[in-house]
Amino acid sequence: MTRYVESASKPSLLSTARIVGPSLRPSERRVVEWLTANVDRVPDASIVDVQRATGTGAATVVRACKVLGYNGFHELKIAAAREPRTNEHPDTDGVTGYGALRAIERAAAESVRRVSATVSEEEFDTVVAVVTNAERLLVFGAAWSGPAAADTASRFRAAGWFVDAPPDETNAGLCARTLTAGDACLLFSHTGATRVTLDVAAQARRAGAPVVAVVSQANSALSEIATVTLAVAGDNGGVLGIATGSRLAQLVVAHGLLTAAVTARGPRAQAALDRSSEVFAKSIL
Repeated sequence: MTRYVESASKPSLLSTARIVGPSLRPSERRVVEWLTANVDRVPDASIVDVQRATGTGAATVVRACKVLGYNGFHELKIAAAREPRTNEHPDTDGVTGYGALRAIERAAAESVRRVSATVSEEEFDTVVAVVTNAERLLVFGAAWSGPAAADTASRFRAAGWFVDAPPDETNAGLCARTLTAGDACLLFSHTGATRVTLDVAAQARRAGAPVVAVVSQANSALSEIATVTLAVAGDNGGVLGIATGSRLAQLVVAHGLLTAAVTARGPRAQAALDRSSEVFAKSIL
């Protein structure tokens, strides 16, 4: 199991748990789920309390703490005491009418608020450099990750990048095979386990291109293939558990990458944006 490490500032306990939790072994996942559900009780709890509540042993509790980025249970208790007391899971069950809009609004705002706390500064800067220098970008996301990929591809294209945004598995594979070391592949996925996305990543790597994964789970199959991973936590409540918060958080990261890359490219990117603005202006009545 890869330990989640933040290079600049340590992310919050709850945000990190949301990223790494789904990929843990069952016993460790039980510990993490109990810790996040009882974060207010953790500062006063003992390791024995956690063992009894989760049906695990001391070694499992310590391993779970280390996966979350802490040296042990004592350090995690200190982090829990400092955890901001915000509504991490806004209640969206049973709400109707305008109340549903307000509930989803709170969940979305919470997801966006903690983006910079879960994305490593070092990895983000690495991706900015990769994207800035890419001669060509392949941007892809399957199923519900498709809209984030399509939006990102359109914005990079408007800023002067040569972008492939294939709509299906076959074309994505064809594009990935033609990439070179001077190009880049940017993939969006919630679980990091979608077969088609994994296939595209593998083909891009075999072609020699760097692969960037924007995912909601740090320790995923896609992360194992990718050159660099940006793990983005998001609140995934709401109707049918459709991971809306994670999609919004991924878009924030994508727009951050675009902004930084445009600045890095300087006049070249700005000139492209000016030309694109003229095209957009002509489409408005």
